[in-house]
Amino acid sequence: MDFSYLTVIPRGRQIWDYAVFQAEEFEERHARLAGLLEKLGLDGFIVYSDALSRRYVSYLTNYCNSVSWSSSVCLITADKAPYVISSMAPRDITYNLKSLSPKVDLNAVGLDMISNHRVAVKAAEHLKEQDLLGKKWGAVNLGSLNYIGAAALYSVLPDMTDCTAAVDEVIAKKSENELFAIAQATSMAKKAVTDYLRLAVPGANERKIAAQIDRNFRVYGVDNIALIVSAGKDQKLELHQPRDYVIQEGDTVSAQVDILYLHYNGMYAASFYRGLPDEGRAAFYAKAVKRFEDAKKDVLAGKNIEEISSLVNGYVMVNGIGADTSEPPYAGPMPKNAAYNLVVSCEDEKYGGVILADTFASDEKNQASLGGPGLNRIFWKA
Repeated sequence: MDFSYLTVIPRGRQIWDYAVFQAEEFEERHARLAGLLEKLGLDGFIVYSDALSRRYVSYLTNYCNSVSWSSSVCLITADKAPYVISSMAPRDITYNLKSLSPKVDLNAVGLDMISNHRVAVKAAEHLKEQDLLGKKWGAVNLGSLNYIGAAALYSVLPDMTDCTAAVDEVIAKKSENELFAIAQATSMAKKAVTDYLRLAVPGANERKIAAQIDRNFRVYGVDNIALIVSAGKDQKLELHQPRDYVIQEGDTVSAQVDILYLHYNGMYAASFYRGLPDEGRAAFYAKAVKRFEDAKKDVLAGKNIEEISSLVNGYVMVNGIGADTSEPPYAGPMPKNAAYNLVVSCEDEKYGGVILADTFASDEKNQASLGGPGLNRIFWKA
């Protein structure tokens, strides 16, 4: 693919705000879902998305529910362009029009206090007007609708089957283009963590370091990053937004960064100890790294994600990566050819806490960090 158009423009703004994958990527995604419709014996999917489940509508349309109260319903069939009904304000529709995938029919219903109810009602009305109620429809993510909104659709299509899990399986398998975007996001997240820990010298202020990182990344072309940090002496891990804490000698400093690139998420986290570790501290750090590596092996071995995840002595979390959001934890094993974030936090009463995170792609036999080699996840300096 040619991504030469993703170049930095004046004042650090990036035209990837309005850039999308080439049309062929969305055509291939449409073909995958059309194949699923045929396999399930259905004519179409009725897909719901909101700010917490953007990937469902975004996957085929690149449409983004960008604020907490917004929602959308998309009608997907094998032979027509996706039909999107959105609660977004007109100015937000204008913004999305700049980055929509080709051949999308976008319709706004305006603002409403119960917006997800409104889009569901409008979707039901559209199905009636277009004489589409006689077709076989599958429901995708309608469980995220409120009761009134879901009732509006099920009242006209009472025999709809829930196809969310089947669509999740399709979305989980990443194309080369999706892996490209995730790898770029992860590489930038790793650089942000590296920069933060490099600047976390005694006397430095958390908030000032974070502001410098933010300025750097706006110059690099990233419009926004999510940065959480922790610093202190022999305390439990307490990740927080950067504040006016001054780094001291002997602190364990941790940083975790999430970045979106072309609507895909990359994550990285590492910890830094300012001082020479004693044997106990070194053993604690080694235990944290082992926990991280063991979780990676468990993912590749096909162990259930809910068994890998843990809240004992910190936490272990595994999440798939979807368009513009993290996918929910899988009840079973991580699908093959998927990408995922792994986060491990370890705590000790004497030595405090450390956090490790990275983004991986896996197939049947291997997995690889999408951020590339470089930074050790835990290190120290006298």
